[in-house]
Amino acid sequence: ADLLEPLPHGAAVAALVARHYRAGRTPGGAFAGVLAELFAGEGLVLLDPRTPAVARLAAPVLRRAIEDHDGVSAALAARTVVLGEHGFSEQVHTRPEASLAFFHPRGPAGPRYRLVRSGDGFCTPEGPVTSSALLSRLATDPLSFSTSALLRPLVQDALLPTAAYVGGPAECTYFAQMPPLYARFGLELPMIAPRARFRLIDAPTRRQLDRLGLRPEDTDRTREALSAQVHSRPVWLEPPEKLTVRLLGRLEHELDALMPNAVELDPRLERNVRKTRAHVKFAVGKLVTRLESAALRLDRVAGERLDRLLEALRPGGAPQERVYAFPPLAARCGPRELVAALVDAAGSFSPEVRSIEL
Repeated sequence: ADLLEPLPHGAAVAALVARHYRAGRTPGGAFAGVLAELFAGEGLVLLDPRTPAVARLAAPVLRRAIEDHDGVSAALAARTVVLGEHGFSEQVHTRPEASLAFFHPRGPAGPRYRLVRSGDGFCTPEGPVTSSALLSRLATDPLSFSTSALLRPLVQDALLPTAAYVGGPAECTYFAQMPPLYARFGLELPMIAPRARFRLIDAPTRRQLDRLGLRPEDTDRTREALSAQVHSRPVWLEPPEKLTVRLLGRLEHELDALMPNAVELDPRLERNVRKTRAHVKFAVGKLVTRLESAALRLDRVAGERLDRLLEALRPGGAPQERVYAFPPLAARCGPRELVAALVDAAGSFSPEVRSIEL
């Protein structure tokens, strides 16, 4: 609240967070509460799988993962080979001995361990456990089991009529490993759609873009490419060495041609010719240095502006979505206003990054 207070909607955002992040509530529950409030107008529904009722409904998928461990592992291994033949690697690393199910030996609130095949049963860091013991525990206490990344979609699609799965880049990628699992569990693979991606542009960032003559999407290019585009060195200004040669070359040639005649006229004139040449060389060098300094100054200003722009749109070289949190952004323009802008910009499914002016 102290950090957000100076911003126009800081008090509203702090109150929103305080309503949900309360003592005794889990971080996941608090986060879900914030999302539910923000997207109430869109009818967003959130489902918590870590409840007794949902855990009971998910139990058959977990049972299948335990009972059919060897078949599931073989299917995943075969899929990895196919992906490799097409030039792809598995997004989620799999091991033949590792189950897709996790076990919580001390109960739902205790630590969870991936089940690892050992003989006819499995083992965890807390000791071995037989398959029959696991299945018995699953029947009476399903919350003592949870899913891995590759098993979670199967549970989801066994419980819900999923038309499409909307995910980030990594999530969409690991679905390439999933077809044999869906077939083995008797489920239909849903359509996979990339989630909307945004870049948020506030007023200072917009001014930097305009000064540099760039579009928001230009910042997806490397800094080197952008630097060559925005640096302000005049086209007519040659590199210092080349410019010096061009300015001095003709004069030095004429002075060299003049020297024999001048010496013949009066030997003392040799000193005057040499001094003239030195003075001109010094003056030209000084001029070239000042021209170069002025150009570098313009380049430095452009470079500093480019650095500020990239830090705003790709902080630390990463997409904004990996760095910026919702509260300070919402505190600038209003939480509901920001959500409305995001929903409006999302449009149809596309991996393209869309720009939103704050």
